[in-house]
Amino acid sequence: RTVSVHMPTYQGMEFLERVMRALAGQRLDLAWDFTAIDSGSSDGTWEYLQGLQAEFPVPMRLERIHSVEFDHGDTRNLMASKSQGDLLVFLTQDAIPAGPDWLATLVANFADERVGAAYCRNVPRPDARASTKILSANDPGYATERVVQQAPPNFAELSPDEQRLLFNFNDVASAVRRELWELHPFPRTNFGEDVLMARALIEAGYQVIYDVEACVEHSHDYNPAQMRARGEIDGSFNAQWLGRICLPSQGDVEFLLKRFASEDAAAVAELGLPEGEARALRQELADLRRPLFEGLCKGSQDPLRRARSEEHTSELQSRSVIS
Repeated sequence: RTVSVHMPTYQGMEFLERVMRALAGQRLDLAWDFTAIDSGSSDGTWEYLQGLQAEFPVPMRLERIHSVEFDHGDTRNLMASKSQGDLLVFLTQDAIPAGPDWLATLVANFADERVGAAYCRNVPRPDARASTKILSANDPGYATERVVQQAPPNFAELSPDEQRLLFNFNDVASAVRRELWELHPFPRTNFGEDVLMARALIEAGYQVIYDVEACVEHSHDYNPAQMRARGEIDGSFNAQWLGRICLPSQGDVEFLLKRFASEDAAAVAELGLPEGEARALRQELADLRRPLFEGLCKGSQDPLRRARSEEHTSELQSRSVIS
């Protein structure tokens, strides 16, 4: 019946004006509102949002917290607790809705009562580096076909790798039913709160939808140091929360580098670049993949293992409409 859109912000002015213009132009036949929580921006983000508040076409709630209070899971929970919508939509400050029907398209997934959550296709920015576009081609969040994720009959037999793909979820642009979020809020974590939400919903019998029609423009041109850091965080998250060891050894790193060198060479060849530019792009891709894989390998050594939220999951299962 109603929709609440939520956005955490911090130093967001690079893309925020385009995001907010796109949101203001959404065509949705349901009542909706907007909530943002800023974590101490100093680049004009907070002042810009304040200036929009009176003229924005739907009710807008704004709040500030200290930067040390920010948490990917808890801050989203705080925003949701401030809103009233039956459907909770989450959007980051740099994900630009592709058109005026983005929100309506995302919301339409929930006409099916089996759907617990849905997330949007990411499309690389038009000015993204060629390496960024090639790297995103392997990311399920950029895939071009709709996916319905739900537990198969042999769910208990799935490998950790198969489970991780099944639990894919990206709250860059996504939605969750409020009634389910109330039973299982986002976990407090610096990474992967969206994947853990999807795991709980899927294990409880709900579907998670990857909707390619609801698109957002979103990509990052990472440098090698950033790739290494992201790989290490990802590897640690998988080990801690999913019991999945992404890359056990340096030998696995070298194996993947050889495999992707071949795939990257084919992708670069399709661009038809002059040989000098093609060679530079192949090297750039190798220089990005190595720190990513080495970061994953290092993160995989994390010995910490997190307990599963069995109590909340059992509550979800008791509400599930799927037998």
